[in-house]
Amino acid sequence: MGRPRKNTTTQLTAKIEYMCQLRGYKSEDIAKLLSQSVRTLERKKSDNTAFKVYELEKIAKQLGIVIVISPDGVIAEEAGVM
Repeated sequence: MGRPRKNTTTQLTAKIEYMCQLRGYKSEDIAKLLSQSVRTLERKKSDNTAFKVYELEKIAKQLGIVIVISPDGVIAEEAGVM
């Protein structure tokens, strides 16, 4: 279960972007959370398959959203925990 499927991460990436704006997080904050440069984060945002599962989990936890990843790599976002 390395990388999520592209068609399912597009909505999740959009949700992450929305939640970042809503909670006042900047790309710099999320990049720091992942120990990456802002440039790397922006590249991963533009290529939805570039995020690894553990990165999505870290971001989701920070933003207070729940993601569910099935064994076949399908990702779903559930109601927030905050």
